[in-house]
Amino acid sequence: MTTQSATFRHCDCGTDTGRSDTAERGLLTGVRDWIERSRRRARVRAMLDMNDRMLRDIGLEREDIKAVLRQAGSVDPVDRLNSIRRHRIRTAL
Repeated sequence: MTTQSATFRHCDCGTDTGRSDTAERGLLTGVRDWIERSRRRARVRAMLDMNDRMLRDIGLEREDIKAVLRQAGSVDPVDRLNSIRRHRIRTAL
């Protein structure tokens, strides 16, 4: 009499482990990106502690920071603030 576990054999059955590996890498990349965006949002949030003169010196206004923080979490706040600052500098010239 054979045991039940002896009747099961390893079967690849045509499964594509490459897809699984790619999905796992994609998931890990997504998680890393989310963590980095969260850290960047925290640094931008800390800019609210700066006084208005300091913000003007770097080409930003308090409302710029608040507006960026209201945007979706998928938006990189540092990139967005840099874009706002560059636009403000270009239009001021």
